Amino acid sequence: MSRTEIDTEIRTALAGIRDAVEAPPVDRIALQARVRAERRRRTTGRVAAALVSAAAVTVTAVGVSAVVRETPPPTTDVAAGPLATPAAVTGFALDGRLVVGTSGGYEKLRTPARTVLGVLDGVLTFLDREGGLWGVPVDGSGTTGPVRRLLPGVIDYSWQGTGVLTVQTQDGLLHAWRGGDAPWESRQSPTTDHLAAVDGGVWVESDSSGLTLRSGGLRKRLPRGGGVTGTDLVGGTLAYETFRALRFYDARTGELLARLPGQWGGRLTPDGAAYVGVGERLSLVDPRSGDRQEFTGPEGLDSLVWTSEDTFVGRDHGGGEGRVHVLWECGVESLSCERLYADPAGTLELAK
Repeated sequence: MSRTEIDTEIRTALAGIRDAVEAPPVDRIALQARVRAERRRRTTGRVAAALVSAAAVTVTAVGVSAVVRETPPPTTDVAAGPLATPAAVTGFALDGRLVVGTSGGYEKLRTPARTVLGVLDGVLTFLDREGGLWGVPVDGSGTTGPVRRLLPGVIDYSWQGTGVLTVQTQDGLLHAWRGGDAPWESRQSPTTDHLAAVDGGVWVESDSSGLTLRSGGLRKRLPRGGGVTGTDLVGGTLAYETFRALRFYDARTGELLARLPGQWGGRLTPDGAAYVGVGERLSLVDPRSGDRQEFTGPEGLDSLVWTSEDTFVGRDHGGGEGRVHVLWECGVESLSCERLYADPAGTLELAK
């Protein structure tokens, strides 16, 4: 029997099976999940291919055919290094060193860095791996000044309202700073327990059995919800994240304002009037009503850092075994995001 006759018999048999078996309904959720996974796989593959230098490779004719079919079309989706210039001063750690991004481009410093906190009055603040707090001034033209050490032994931090950074040091003191040449305002911590968040005379303390909101004479125990994943306290509003729900409280009265089910991660805006975070999608949430608006751009971000009243940066990754970290910059007013920087090595770090 010839090869052509064999092929014809195979096609006839397959057609019979197709006609005899009723096609099951499409599982759209599973299909969408597979599509997203395939997009992430292809993105990771494109980045890896972009990093490999051209080399002469000898393959068989069959091998060439397979490569042609499997190779995705050329794209500029993700490339190593800068993708766009930021609208506001941006900082991040890359290979354990600080990178400062401005409208003039990116400057890689030799300064060790682990966690970027944000910008206060033109000073980009960040922590090293030993808990040292540092600052580097950045002027309007994007020129960086000398890096200086601000405080040693920082164990926690909190943005307090608009333009105030409060940190807790190993000696139990709280230190508040408004940036620039402003002096530090230091005081003893109001509790012997660990402070999860602080905003002036309002704070959330953590002990071995959970968290407590305190404000004047108020003492409100917070539900654990399967485990606490994050807290943020700004302008009298508390955003409280657990594995089961995101809750917003009036921090002065303890009143529960809104509750959104599911696991969330994000930050309150610098004035505390809204919350930016990721549940199923990156969203802007009204803490009082729970109403939300979705951003266009990435499906999810983590490690959000505010770079101005309207802009923040966050990290995304392409999935798969090779974690391609991509830095995005998003605008609250526009509800849109732009890719700033890609790190195929997966070392890019923001806030922790």
